[in-house]
Amino acid sequence: FFYNTGIDVSIMLSIKIVLLNLCIWAGIIFLIRRTYLNAIHNSIKKGIFSTDEIYITDSKAIDILLKKIVAGNRIEVIYALDLLEKSGYAGLVELLDRQLETGKDVAIQKYALERLETLGKIQIATLHEMLPAVKDIELEQKVISLLCRFDPVYLKKVSEEINSHDYSKRKIIIISLLNQFEFDYLLKAGNEMNRLMHSTLPEERELALEVIGELKHVHFSDALGQLVVDEEISVMRLAVFTACKLRMTNLLPAIIDMLSQPSQKNIAIKGLQVYGDSLFEDIKTLKIPIPHGHLSDFVRMAG
Repeated sequence: FFYNTGIDVSIMLSIKIVLLNLCIWAGIIFLIRRTYLNAIHNSIKKGIFSTDEIYITDSKAIDILLKKIVAGNRIEVIYALDLLEKSGYAGLVELLDRQLETGKDVAIQKYALERLETLGKIQIATLHEMLPAVKDIELEQKVISLLCRFDPVYLKKVSEEINSHDYSKRKIIIISLLNQFEFDYLLKAGNEMNRLMHSTLPEERELALEVIGELKHVHFSDALGQLVVDEEISVMRLAVFTACKLRMTNLLPAIIDMLSQPSQKNIAIKGLQVYGDSLFEDIKTLKIPIPHGHLSDFVRMAG
């Protein structure tokens, strides 16, 4: 422009132009940063800011999130804790621990407990403190499960009086015992499982099946084979579901044969649907014949 208008472009003029541009650039950067932070702060206040890649590091945003944790509702507290974790907030573990205090919202306590477990920061003393005051069944079961996993003294104590607990707690204790490497614990869990599987009470046989369904490294093929033909319908249904969930190929022929029994057909179909797509490959590999007249059932299952 200067060249075309005949203005002499000296070195000093060039320097002044460059410096002026740098000052304007710096001003624009400052303005953009301030506008960007204001946008983030406003979106955080409204609870609409969400990202997995951008991390919040300025003190004002952190203060807004900390105030939400103190005075916000359930959704706002969980939202603030999530953003603080993604931002690498140094005091996160202490914040999560405080959410486990008596009187806090159950949903917040569950979230805090889950994050502490994921982060590997579970405090055994905190679990012992909150257990007597827990009213929610799911939260209580979670606390007991964590205590059984991280506190050997607690696991030993509850295992010695296992029959005094209700079915839901008993299930957690048995699973915890079977996940141990100590022979005494495995023996105790095995004896209890054997007693439950051969109990005269259908509820206890169902409890045994629930435990079996949660285990991946321990198999109860013979026990499942007996319970699949249990005379109690509720037990039979759960046994078929569990066998199919664990994809126990040795029980497939017996379950497929149930299709020929009108009273058991619906149980077999629902169980085989749980088995998944590998059902058809396993039938082919094991050369299991499809009962006469039931090809349409398998077509519907495939669908």
